[in-house]
Amino acid sequence: MITNRTVPLLLLLLTTLIMLHSITSFTPRLLPSPRFTLKTKRSLLRSSSSITNIHPPTGTHSLSPYLNPNNKNDQILTLLTSDGSLKLTLLTLRNLLNDLSLDQNLSPLSTRALGTAFTCSTMLASGMDTNQIFQLTINGDGPLRGICTVSSSDGTMKGYVGNPTCEGVELINAIGKGTVQVVKNHPDWPRPYNGISGIGGGGISIDVGVYLAQSEQRECVIFGEVEMKSFLVTGSGGYLIERLPEASEATSDAIEKNLAELAKGSQNWFMDSLVGGTDLLTVASMILGEEVEGKVLESIEPATTCECSLERLVRSLTLIPRDDVMDIIQKEENVEAKCEFCGKMYRLSPDDVKREFEKFEKINEIKMKEEGK
Repeated sequence: MITNRTVPLLLLLLTTLIMLHSITSFTPRLLPSPRFTLKTKRSLLRSSSSITNIHPPTGTHSLSPYLNPNNKNDQILTLLTSDGSLKLTLLTLRNLLNDLSLDQNLSPLSTRALGTAFTCSTMLASGMDTNQIFQLTINGDGPLRGICTVSSSDGTMKGYVGNPTCEGVELINAIGKGTVQVVKNHPDWPRPYNGISGIGGGGISIDVGVYLAQSEQRECVIFGEVEMKSFLVTGSGGYLIERLPEASEATSDAIEKNLAELAKGSQNWFMDSLVGGTDLLTVASMILGEEVEGKVLESIEPATTCECSLERLVRSLTLIPRDDVMDIIQKEENVEAKCEFCGKMYRLSPDDVKREFEKFEKINEIKMKEEGK
């Protein structure tokens, strides 16, 4: 019998077998991923008009459509070095994360955790096939009770943390010990791809970087961070630099040198740039430096998505024994369900439950008759 007045909304999640990928003898060379907290007053702002080492996509003649002054809008920007050695993906998510924080009633710490995970999964989803999804799950034993994000190549994403109100501890301790799990799937695939590695305690983006090196043998540097003032997100984003097959050592070395120089000027240079209003195109130019040229591939404005609906709630109710549903109706109890991904609340009165339940049964009865013909 049902004793609680709240019936959880059953969401359709990927149910996959997580397989441990063995580490091969190949050890990729990881570019250094600076993760610092010290700030300096040195300004990193550069005028967009000074960008001479980045070119627009083939067939276009201007970078103007890809500029995002003061990072007013959220943006996913991808570039390729002119020699095809490295792919750069940069992301800013301030607006989206502020909205999610309000919708899901997140504490500042939970907001930081979800925002950093979103940054990693969304950058890694960039460039995937249409309809392919990238699911990142951080399963830790800390009070945060895990993080789950799902991102697509079109810039749409959804996600949640296990404990929305987690606070009072460092983020690393809030996550705890556990695993980083990745699932990639596509409707046309016979089965999803699964990967797993351990949480090393260096931070979400560092743990994701270790996963990429160990489980997928990908040579890259990935960085993600969130800065907040109380409950307000002032900056959120990151960058992913991936070394492609047959990459030039000279190009890789030049980028590595530029990252080191940027860290010397300001150890928190990337977040200083975002919060200070430096747009992603200018940041990309700073990463490339004077020796490397690049070309814009695309720019997308990310957005949240969710498949929750009243119909799904009703379907979940049909999984409950009919006697229990009738008990809800007889006791005149309301059914309430909150979607973990978007925070939307659904409420059904006893009359609503009865009406929707009967409607669903009639639809199923018609389908069964049609299938029997």
